[in-house]
Amino acid sequence: MNKENFSLAYFLTRPIFLGNIFSLVIGYTGSDALICFVLGNLLGIFFIYLLNNFSSNSKFYKYIKIILYILFIVISTYTIEVFINDFFLLETPKWIIIATSIILCLYASLKDYKVIKYTSVILCILSLFTLGITFLSLFSYIKLDSLTPFFTSKISSIIKGSIIYASLSTIPHILLSEDKIPLKKHIMYYLFSSIILSIVGFLILTVLTPNVAKIYRFPEYILLKRIRLFNFIENFENILSTIWYLDYFVFLTLTFKNLKKELNNKIIFYTIIILTPCLTNLLLVNKYFPILILHKHLGLIAIIFIILFGFGQIKKLFISNEKHK
Repeated sequence: MNKENFSLAYFLTRPIFLGNIFSLVIGYTGSDALICFVLGNLLGIFFIYLLNNFSSNSKFYKYIKIILYILFIVISTYTIEVFINDFFLLETPKWIIIATSIILCLYASLKDYKVIKYTSVILCILSLFTLGITFLSLFSYIKLDSLTPFFTSKISSIIKGSIIYASLSTIPHILLSEDKIPLKKHIMYYLFSSIILSIVGFLILTVLTPNVAKIYRFPEYILLKRIRLFNFIENFENILSTIWYLDYFVFLTLTFKNLKKELNNKIIFYTIIILTPCLTNLLLVNKYFPILILHKHLGLIAIIFIILFGFGQIKKLFISNEKHK
């Protein structure tokens, strides 16, 4: 196993889920959300196949990537700002939270790619260790009764939830398309990361219960508030929840690095880096309905991009087969 590529794939499977996505899937399917997680893992394998080692020199796909990367910046900016401002720095001006996060990730993106990979390995070890503590701390709170009764949701809702899970856990992997990771290894990295993501969903379902989980914007954080280390250390969730920030740190850093490569123009690159977070803060932060619409349609947006990249892969294979004939 290539630990550098694994750590990057691990972090890219998780970031978009922070916030509304678990509660969105649970809202559609209730206790059947666990089925969505399982089916989402299987469907995600196919999506990874479509995204793995994608390469195209056409201007069309260049623009598609740029649009997708800008969308990644919008999602990251909004989620980081709301998460930190709502739970940690309540009185801190939003622009300070956004600016410091953007500057940190931008600085990291300017480093050599090997440095980013080695950093991600260290952060991955920290993340897995923290998740292990979380699972062990919450194990006694698990109530399997929360998963019953089974199959109470419509088939269409389960399919919809599975597609949302699969698409949003795989679309960030387009950032690894230039790494030329062998398909089998990429699938293995994704499955491991996605199963861990499913375990988080399992804890949300069995500790919070579906009815509670679907009403919170950040059920992951509410889940951590149940932890009482050694029965007397409280507010431990503030330490454990920082691991979600690491997901976005790697995600946003790789987004900046890929965007800079696609644009190949420093003026346009820095203009986008400055304007996109500012417009996100102006148009989305504290605006309930626009962000609600965005979150509800994130799965559909991701599917559209995956299909576009999928057509590119299929076309490339078709042309390759024609040449061999």
